[in-house]
Amino acid sequence: MNNQEKTKHPTGLLSHLMISPRDLNAVVAKTSEGNRNWSAFISDVNNLSAQFERQKATRIALCMRSSYAMAVALIACFCSKRQAIVPGNTQTEALKALEHQWDLFIHDGDHNAQNNAQNIHTLLACVVGPVQQTNIIDTDSLRLILFTSGSSGTPKAISKSLKGIENELKALEQQWHQDVAESEFASTVSHQHIYGLLFRLLWPLSTGRPFLDRDWLYPEEVHQKSDAKRTLISSPALLKRLLLDASPTQFSAIFSSGGPLPLQAASNAETLLGQRPNEVFGSTETGGIAWRKQRTAETPWRLFKGHKATTNDDHCLLLQSSFIEDDDYQTTDRVAFIDNDTFVLKGRADRVVKIEEKRISLPEIEHRLAHHPWIDEAAVIVLNETGRPALGAVVALTEEGANERQVLSDAETWKTLRAYLREWIEPIAIPRKFRVVRHLPVNAQGKLVRNDVLALFTPSSQKAEEVR
Repeated sequence: MNNQEKTKHPTGLLSHLMISPRDLNAVVAKTSEGNRNWSAFISDVNNLSAQFERQKATRIALCMRSSYAMAVALIACFCSKRQAIVPGNTQTEALKALEHQWDLFIHDGDHNAQNNAQNIHTLLACVVGPVQQTNIIDTDSLRLILFTSGSSGTPKAISKSLKGIENELKALEQQWHQDVAESEFASTVSHQHIYGLLFRLLWPLSTGRPFLDRDWLYPEEVHQKSDAKRTLISSPALLKRLLLDASPTQFSAIFSSGGPLPLQAASNAETLLGQRPNEVFGSTETGGIAWRKQRTAETPWRLFKGHKATTNDDHCLLLQSSFIEDDDYQTTDRVAFIDNDTFVLKGRADRVVKIEEKRISLPEIEHRLAHHPWIDEAAVIVLNETGRPALGAVVALTEEGANERQVLSDAETWKTLRAYLREWIEPIAIPRKFRVVRHLPVNAQGKLVRNDVLALFTPSSQKAEEVR
């Protein structure tokens, strides 16, 4: 790599971000009000950092719609040695439930009802005077707090070391620098969660690549705004809704995380957007664990370089990673290793339940349902409506399934599915109730929330269809 390339794409060290040798006119973010360059970013960070240092607050919550504003506030927290806290939910009542977690709340919208709330635009418009140039960010001691919704939707605080985040950013660049090359980053996922924060914001920021300031919310935007010099950071929730009649376009690279990506969605993305997605498997706690480019339903996952993993007695993955501080992090993800670096996911151990003393794998039932030509995707949960546990299934139909359901009665539809399931699983594991939806209920990160699925079976919802 020559000196010019080093200047354009520095090593990606988060600790040295503020002193990286960049062209002051280099674009950091593209916004609706115009581009923000490196000179403006440095000035904004130093100004906000100085204002943070003059306040007593040490725990600062960041809730931004603008990725540029988020980048400025986040780095200003690091430079002023404040603890940055990133709420995962930007809804008013959800934020109020968490406000004991912070001393100061920084936003760029209508959140003035929060305690100690300040608008970042107001702060940046107020220059506090001569600002000392910030140098090295202390990634060894600083931490970042994020929230994971978990399976129930209740927020859980996760403390991440900046050193681990820096290590992950270096790994992303090492793995995919050729794929993203000279591209700018666009995203359909929020930076309020670990995947979006890393992939759409910190990765381009730390390597000198521009990012788009706002999310793309709809499939139409992805098709209309595609460009061979853009990298798309997305999720299964959106990639499953691509417009199949749209004209083929091109991206530099596509990434997907947050949940399982159906094989058909991966194939559609390649046909319509010019790239088969790089899927990333991980969690808020672990960061990225493995990746794959899915070409068959059994395409294995490959550990990120430097990771080591084994399994415990329940075949759950036990991880060693420079992205986390634990020497061995025990996940609840059941895997089958092919060799030291690749594995196949077998579902989560915490989704193996007992019904009438039988151990039943909910992912296995979902897998079998989703492979029926009538069903696009499925979610299975345990119901305890009468004190006796039974299974309920929420299914989204394929076009073929929807057409068949117009012809067959409900009883015939479910009888056909029951007969199909009996070829694979025991009768006790066949769902007794079915619920048909257009799309499975997922959160902003594309993850299924158990409480949302369960709500579909409550008396207040449309009556679930019971298989007798």
